[in-house]
Amino acid sequence: MIAAFTWTLWIATSKQGRITEMALRADRPFLLVKDVQLTSDRAKIHKPEEEFSEGKFLSISSVQVIFCNYGKGPAVVQKVVATFELATFDKSSPNVISFNHGFHNLRELAQIEIERDLIANNEVLEITVPALDLLWEEYEAVTNRRKEMVVYGNVSYSDVFNNPYMTDFCQRIWFEEFGWFDDIEIALKAESRLGPSDHNKRT
Repeated sequence: MIAAFTWTLWIATSKQGRITEMALRADRPFLLVKDVQLTSDRAKIHKPEEEFSEGKFLSISSVQVIFCNYGKGPAVVQKVVATFELATFDKSSPNVISFNHGFHNLRELAQIEIERDLIANNEVLEITVPALDLLWEEYEAVTNRRKEMVVYGNVSYSDVFNNPYMTDFCQRIWFEEFGWFDDIEIALKAESRLGPSDHNKRT
């Protein structure tokens, strides 16, 4: 009789534990990318000192990535890593990204400074990913759609009970010229599009 009672109590306790866990997870935070944009719509042209020497390049502004907490509970941000650089996508294997500097493991990316680490429901977290320099031929490859600029990274966070979560993000940035300024700056119209699904995941 005691054994039966103990067994029944264990089942009830386990069930209650699962229900409690489900309730807690229902109130969990969800940090997802809300918007990605260049911090400036002008790119500076750098020319070599000698007129016919090689080395002309373009400085693209830094990128602002805005996350929003779409969950009910607050998100406690642990770490954000990201990179902004040139990449090539294989149409036959859309989830494969060929970066100019080789494949990146998320653990190898630079950590991004954050201004605050507690993001409440419907609040946003804004991060700035450092600027990108493009050689002139790379810039032309981007405008001709042979290459793309990519913001790629990961945010690690937890709820107030210290349950860990993670969001991987990958956004393609496309742009086109819409003005020149004295051969010194180019005005760019940019838009971001979601990258491959394998690089846009969350837990």
